[in-house]
Amino acid sequence: MPYNTLVMVEDPNFRLNIVSRGKETDVTPEQRVAINWYEFKAARLPQMKIEKSTVTGLGGWEVQLTKENQVELISGKHFSIEGIKVSTPSNFWNQPLMIQRSEKVVTDKGEIERISGIVLIITDPKGRIFVEVGQEPGVKSQTGRGNEVHPIVRTPFQSSVEKMRQLSNGEEKADPILFNVLRILSKDGSGDISSIIQGIPFRKVPTDGNRIESNVLYGVLKLTTEEADIIFQEVPQGRFFSRHQLDALPLNGHLHIALSVTGN
Repeated sequence: MPYNTLVMVEDPNFRLNIVSRGKETDVTPEQRVAINWYEFKAARLPQMKIEKSTVTGLGGWEVQLTKENQVELISGKHFSIEGIKVSTPSNFWNQPLMIQRSEKVVTDKGEIERISGIVLIITDPKGRIFVEVGQEPGVKSQTGRGNEVHPIVRTPFQSSVEKMRQLSNGEEKADPILFNVLRILSKDGSGDISSIIQGIPFRKVPTDGNRIESNVLYGVLKLTTEEADIIFQEVPQGRFFSRHQLDALPLNGHLHIALSVTGN
């Protein structure tokens, strides 16, 4: 349903003017194909129920306290949350900073950098982009076949360095779809990420340093017709869409950034 104005429930006198997202008639036939595919996939996602809970205690998250029982560090498998003190000439404050785990890599110039993840747009010879429907806890919930789901459209080639390490060790459960993509795209079927990304020009985009510290590489993997056909056949969770069609779908943040920095 289109909207132009939101009224805050907590304060009826406070209004937020936002850009209308348009009418249903603005959707082109090509975009309707993409929307129908998205809704079909989203409705069949497994249950993902989100509830308020403590940060630590489940999922490998641990907390370290200071002598004064203040939270000093919260650490998990892929991220850690550290407290920092910010000082300016006129003010100072404490705030959390999310830090993504990273690995040292050597650039072509011989410089050492820390990289926390890789995001690749996969395209076919027509320039269409391969995407899948996944779930992310921060996405607005929907109901699919009676289940709570949190669907979002993303590239299947989105990985932290920790996940890449797990996949390279044969841990398919870390990301079954990406594991399959790597197996298909690697020349010998080994799933070796290095052989796939070799020669791809990457762009490193700084994230919002106010709240998160992360160095993610973004690039484009251009497939041949044969490779695109294999991906389409063997990864049924995904599909190739034009940039115009993607405009009608809810894309996750990394895919938005990747499209922007790579000119797609």
